[in-house]
Amino acid sequence: MIKLALLFLAFINMHSLCANPHPQPGGFAVAGEYLYFFNGSDQTYFAEDEGAPTEAANIPLGKRYANEQEWHSGYRAELAYGFCCSPSQLQVRGTWIPTFSESRTVYGVSLFSAQGQGIIDQANDQLTFISIRVNNTFTFYAIDALYSHNIYCSPRFKLDLKEGIEYSDIGFTEHQTLVIPPNIAQKWNSRSQNIGPALALATHLDLWRNLSFGFTGTGTILASRKSASLSFVNPTILEFTSLFDDHRWFVMFACDLRAGLQYSLKICRFCFNVEVGYEFLSYFRGLERISLNDGPNLTTSGSFAGDVATGFSRNDYFNFAMHGLYVQTGISF
Repeated sequence: MIKLALLFLAFINMHSLCANPHPQPGGFAVAGEYLYFFNGSDQTYFAEDEGAPTEAANIPLGKRYANEQEWHSGYRAELAYGFCCSPSQLQVRGTWIPTFSESRTVYGVSLFSAQGQGIIDQANDQLTFISIRVNNTFTFYAIDALYSHNIYCSPRFKLDLKEGIEYSDIGFTEHQTLVIPPNIAQKWNSRSQNIGPALALATHLDLWRNLSFGFTGTGTILASRKSASLSFVNPTILEFTSLFDDHRWFVMFACDLRAGLQYSLKICRFCFNVEVGYEFLSYFRGLERISLNDGPNLTTSGSFAGDVATGFSRNDYFNFAMHGLYVQTGISF
């Protein structure tokens, strides 16, 4: 057994670290990743306390309640081709985080909805609730293609510049149940379809034998086609608030930062690698809600009191962001 172990170690030393874990000129590389990301999107506050039953009642006073933020699984696949007679390569990558939801319910004698909906009764007093439940659902996928070329190379360090294009799709639904009783429901939908140029810097540093460290920073400017809707439902009457946005285009920024340790093993013309690291992903102003400055007029019993809405509506924007661990396995040949 000891002889076999020594032979195996000698074999590893003979087939040491691939100078470049990416495809050799005229070759290919295939990799798959498992992502375990924490939802770091902002604007998760959905309820807040009301003031005490005094002359100063019916004003926000106290704690703001946030929805749960949890860890979720995702996947990524990558295919790369190395151009002949050149250290350059073309990389195509797809990232998919399956639909996930997060929810929470809070209870109190009197609570406000913190979404700025301005639910006001006839006497201009804020309508309060004994419990508020929220459920947020997210969807995300992205496809990018990058042309990579080396701009600096030494025996132990490489620096690559990548240029390309990204397409991404972000979906968001928030469903809020307000109990008076009876139940009143608010629902928001938004979707962001984005396309634009991407620029990245990637480093590769050999540490010791088969072990190396890699860092990649990517920035993207996206033309974003956004849509959003809002509905407010009272089960005692017909739906009396239902708004949806006309499609429009925005400019949005996104960034992706990742760093990890990689173990590579070269056997004949094949290079096998395993990488473990941490990644930060953020789309600035990637999600939105429609809010009513004034809003549906209700009596304190929850019945319809008059005009559907008495004021203006606006769009509130916030970031879609996730971060967490990734594990990659791949082969180049």
